Amino acid sequence: PCWQFTLVNAENEISHWMYGGEEDPLYVYRIGRHLKLYRPKAPHKNGRYIGNTNRDDIFGLEQLKAGETVVITAGQKDALTMMANFRVKAIAFNSESLMPDQATMLSIAKRSSKVFCLYDNDATGMACSTKLCLTYPFVTRIPFETMAFGHKDVSDVVMAKDSRVMDLIRECLS
Repeated sequence: PCWQFTLVNAENEISHWMYGGEEDPLYVYRIGRHLKLYRPKAPHKNGRYIGNTNRDDIFGLEQLKAGETVVITAGQKDALTMMANFRVKAIAFNSESLMPDQATMLSIAKRSSKVFCLYDNDATGMACSTKLCLTYPFVTRIPFETMAFGHKDVSDVVMAKDSRVMDLIRECLS
C-alpha cells in the first residue's frame, strides 16, 4: 500500500494520486526498475492501473530462486495472493493475454522445479492459460474454472475465505 504516487511522463507532465481511504486505496508494484500503481476501486477501468511498465516486464521474477515451484498468475494482485496465502512464488506477465517468448519461458523453466498456471475464471483466462500450456508443455494448468464456485480469481477466493477452493488449489500444487 502507499499514501501518494507521482508520475512524470515523457513530456514532463506530472500526475499525482493520494490515498483516498477505503473508497480509493493505492497499491504500488515494483517490476524490475518500473512501477505500477493499482487503484482497485477507481471509477473508470483505465484509471485502475497506471505506471511506467512495459510489455516485457515480469512481476515477481527477481524473487525466484533456483528449484522453486512457481505459479504464473493473471496479474500482480494474484501473484501476491499466492505468496501470502499459499507460500508459493508467483509471477505475472504485464498482461494475462501476453504470450511470452520461448527464451523467457525456458529461463523460467530452468530455474523452477515446477511451473503452474492459474489465470482468471473467465473466457480470457481460460483461453490464455490453455494456449500457454499447449505452447509450453512443462507448464501445468490449474483448472480454476472447475473449482472456483463463482469466484473470478484467486484473490476473490481468499477474500471470501473459501476454504473449499483454497484446499483444491493446494492439492493441485502438491
